[in-house]
Amino acid sequence: MKFTKRTIAGAVAGSLLAGGAAFAAMTLTGAGTAKADAYQGKNLTISQESFDKPVWPGVEAAFTFAVTNENPFPVEIQQISFDESRKNLVELTCGGKDAAEKLANVKKLSGPAGTVGTVYNLKDSEKKTVPANGWVNVTIPAALKLDASATAGCSVVVPFKVTGAGSGK
Repeated sequence: MKFTKRTIAGAVAGSLLAGGAAFAAMTLTGAGTAKADAYQGKNLTISQESFDKPVWPGVEAAFTFAVTNENPFPVEIQQISFDESRKNLVELTCGGKDAAEKLANVKKLSGPAGTVGTVYNLKDSEKKTVPANGWVNVTIPAALKLDASATAGCSVVVPFKVTGAGSGK
């Protein structure tokens, strides 16, 4: 058989096509789906609540507390407010112990932690970021003030809550 340039070119082209067909026969594909459930955030835990000094008429007290974050992302503490849902725990006892006097005494409290129905937005200098799965101390200067008209020797119990914003960053 006589080999010409045309025969050789045809043989090369045929073998290339056959190789391409073999490659195409070996190309495999697959498909799937991915699912992610939304994370159910955990509430912050508050502990170690304390005022920096005893309160007496006309004096402001700073308030310090620890915030624990059990979430896998940091949370910035932005607000402190009087906890309306636990207002039955408010107590300012100055002498008398009957309900009417307690209610009258509560009106002698002021400040971010002591005023019924208030929300205090923390100043930038007061904001703290609680690390993921960590904790931090927060201090609110002048958080509570006992009115000058109150009697000395008062004892104060104030329920509060904090609000923070989480970040998935």
